[in-house]
Amino acid sequence: MSNQILELRKDELSQRELIISDIQEKFYNGELYLSYSSLSAFRKSPKHFIDYKIKAHEDTDSMILGKAFHCLVLEPQKFEIEFAIAPNVDRRTKAGKEAYEQFLQTSQDKTVLSDTLYNTAIDMACAVLTNKESKSLLDGLEEKEQKIFFEKYGFKFMSVLDGNAKDYIIDLKQIPDATPQKVQREIISRGWWLQAGMYLEGLKEDKDYYIIAV
Repeated sequence: MSNQILELRKDELSQRELIISDIQEKFYNGELYLSYSSLSAFRKSPKHFIDYKIKAHEDTDSMILGKAFHCLVLEPQKFEIEFAIAPNVDRRTKAGKEAYEQFLQTSQDKTVLSDTLYNTAIDMACAVLTNKESKSLLDGLEEKEQKIFFEKYGFKFMSVLDGNAKDYIIDLKQIPDATPQKVQREIISRGWWLQAGMYLEGLKEDKDYYIIAV
């Protein structure tokens, strides 16, 4: 009976074994880089870590929204290069299907945004750029979307820092509720202090750390 149950998830279990073997091989070859997201998953359990690695390349609406939001705020000049807004057509009709297929052909290698996600990303970006405090932090940045590599405890780490200024760093966050009390809870529950520590460890500097939460 147990073999029959395992057979129902045969492909999924095989994929997990391949992922685990790949992680081990990369670690032994010195090619494995850990990130805040992977460590955050591992804080829950090794299973969560493997699940994260399996789903790391899957783009959910939340992930797409986050990428678009970050691009609009930090690198707006790249938005049209990296993203395409899907036409608002009825794909149940022949004309709608043809229009959408034509759109997909002209937007290859770009991340596709629905009209709803695009407008949400615009609203979020406007909220940040029209806020006096967050705009001041953004205006003082010397580097944006900065990749940081470092080694610690025999492991290699990689982080992408949203913004680096002379005496502070910033991190853009999208969360369901950005009231101060809820943000404090998110810092603890999601381990954002760990992410801040990784940034500063990689920079080898002691700077103030600001979260811009939307």
